[in-house]
Amino acid sequence: MKSNRILLVSGYSGAGKTYALKYLESLGYYCVDNLPIKLVESFLELYLKDNIKKSPEHIAIGVDIRSTINFDDCNEVIARLKKQGYTVKLLFVKSEKQVIFQRYQETRNAHPLTSLKRMFAGGKKELSLEDAIGLEISLLEPLRRIADIVIDTSNTNVHELRQQIFSLFTIESSALAHKLMIRVISFGFSKGIPTDIDLMFDVRFLPNPHFDPKLRPLTGKDKAVKDYLEDKKETGLFWNKLISLLDYLVPEYTKEGKSYLSIGIGCTGGRHRSVMISEKIKEHFEEKGYKSIVEHRDIYMPHS
Repeated sequence: MKSNRILLVSGYSGAGKTYALKYLESLGYYCVDNLPIKLVESFLELYLKDNIKKSPEHIAIGVDIRSTINFDDCNEVIARLKKQGYTVKLLFVKSEKQVIFQRYQETRNAHPLTSLKRMFAGGKKELSLEDAIGLEISLLEPLRRIADIVIDTSNTNVHELRQQIFSLFTIESSALAHKLMIRVISFGFSKGIPTDIDLMFDVRFLPNPHFDPKLRPLTGKDKAVKDYLEDKKETGLFWNKLISLLDYLVPEYTKEGKSYLSIGIGCTGGRHRSVMISEKIKEHFEEKGYKSIVEHRDIYMPHS
C-alpha cells in the first residue's frame, strides 16, 4: 500500500535539521537525509517498488544545500507529488544568522558552503563563515517561503527541539490529526519581533509586574505574578476579548485546511505579561482538545 505522507525537512546548517530527522525517526518515520529535491520523485518510485507491508507509512526527507544550491523548482516537485496523491508538508528549521555563526565558532565545524569559490565575484578565495551562512540563507529562501511549519531554534536547545518535534508530529496518526497545531510564543519587543508568526498581540498595556520589586525577579509562570495580573481589571477584560476572537478564528483556520497556527504574545521584556497570557492560551486550547505548545523566547534573558 502506498505511503501517502511525505515530510520534507530543510533549513539552515547548524539550526538543528539533523536532530529533527533523528527525532522523527524515533517516531517511526522512514528518514532519508541529503537528497536533492529533483531526486525525491525517483526515490519514492524506488521506495514503493521495494516496499513491504511492514514499511513505515510516514517518510521524512532531508533536502538542503549539501546536495544542491538550486531550489527554484521545489514548488513544481511538491505540486506533482500532491497530484500523485501524496500529502506533502515542508518543515523548515532556522536560527538567527548570529546564532548560527556562534554555533560554528564553538564547534569549529566547517560550513558546507565555505569551500565554494566566490562564484558571483569571480574570486579565488574560499567563502568566509559569515559569507557562507548569508549565502545559504539566500539560497534556501524559496523553501523557507513555502514552508508549512517553521521552527526557530535560536533560543532552543536540543531537548526543547525534541519536545517540539514530538508535539508536532505525533499527532499525525492520532484522533487530533484533523485539528491544527497551536504554537504560542511569548517575547519581548525590546529584543525584537519573532519571525514566522501568524497572529501577534501586544500586551504592553497591561499593568507591568516589573515595577514591583518583589515580582521583578519572577516570571509569568510564577503564581505571584499570575495572581497580580489576574487581579487587574484590564487583564480580565482583555482576556475575554482575546479568547473570544481566538475561539472564532481557530475553527475557521481549521476549515481552510491550515495545520499549524503560530500566535505571538509580546510585552516589553518578555518575562511577565506575555508569558502569563501565553500559558493561559495554551491551557485553554488544550482543554478544548487541541495539541498546543508554548515557547518563552525571552523569559530567561535580562530584563532591560
